[in-house]
Parts: sequence; C-alpha cells; structure tokens
Amino acid sequence: MGVGFPGPGRRADAADAILFTLAVLVFSTGASMTFSELGAIRAAARRMAIVLPVTTVGLPVLAWLASRLVSACPARRHPVGGYRATEVASVA
Repeated sequence: MGVGFPGPGRRADAADAILFTLAVLVFSTGASMTFSELGAIRAAARRMAIVLPVTTVGLPVLAWLASRLVSACPARRHPVGGYRATEVASVA
C-alpha cells in the first residue's frame, strides 16, 4: 500500500503521526500487563538480558540486509522505512 499510494503515509509521517501511533501501541502493551505477568518477566530476566540486546542490534541489521536484496524499491533508497516495520514487529 505504501509503495502504490505513498501520499497518505508521507502526510502522516510529516505530522509525526507514526511516532504518536507507536507511542500509543507501546503504552497499550505495557498497560495491558498484570502484576503476575510482571513477576514472570522478573523470573525471565536472564533470558531477557540476552534477547533484548540481540534483537536491538539484530533486527535493524536484518532490515538493512533485506533492503539490499532489491534494487529499485524505496526501502533501498530510504532504509529507515525497513526499520519501522522491524520496530513494530519487535513490539508485537
């Protein structure tokens, strides 16, 4: 949709609507957690200490590599677009 109809996305990006939407998604994810789920996170702290840095570095690298697979795609000219999709996927 973004390649075929770039206008709405560009307008939303110019108005910082994408940043606002991501902030709402992150807040909603955190607000929907119960105290027992927070306790489970504490129990998994060692795994998270490994997973978080690996995904923080690894997902943007994978997005950049994926943007190198195509030659004429806007993701190749503007690889930041690939990072946004990766960021949303990592929050999910």
